[in-house]
Amino acid sequence: MLNRDQKGFPFELEVQKGLDSLKVPFLGNPQTFEEWKKNKGKGADIILSIAEVECKFLTKKVYPSWILKDYVTRFKFNRKYAIVVVNYKWFIPSNCRKLLYSYHIKVMDKYEFLWFIVDLFKKANKFVYKLPSTLNLNYLESHHNGLIVKHLGDYG
Repeated sequence: MLNRDQKGFPFELEVQKGLDSLKVPFLGNPQTFEEWKKNKGKGADIILSIAEVECKFLTKKVYPSWILKDYVTRFKFNRKYAIVVVNYKWFIPSNCRKLLYSYHIKVMDKYEFLWFIVDLFKKANKFVYKLPSTLNLNYLESHHNGLIVKHLGDYG
């Protein structure tokens, strides 16, 4: 397994687990590494009724050529939103963000993404049930503000 894959695969699973915890229906890549590896690089990683989502675990600054080759090409642009979810969005410099925005692609970290989805579903009145008791929204908020370091899915 490549180092990128060792980080990218678990990161994508964390985003999927976050959606699972919210009981948001989605289509995602397989949850076993072998099957995931076969699908890697083919389309967006997660498909929601309203969004295509590409997950990227970043370890260094990205460049405009990477945005055009490895980000924009993942989307079919057949949903209301195209979203790149990253572990650390500050590795995407302003020129690359502007390039993504020119394609109407939003950039979010995983906690912003989950809040965004919760907010969209609340506005659409799609949450016809209460949020799961295992989901502590204060926990997510504290993550969002960078106060706690803990893996998504370790809700206590």
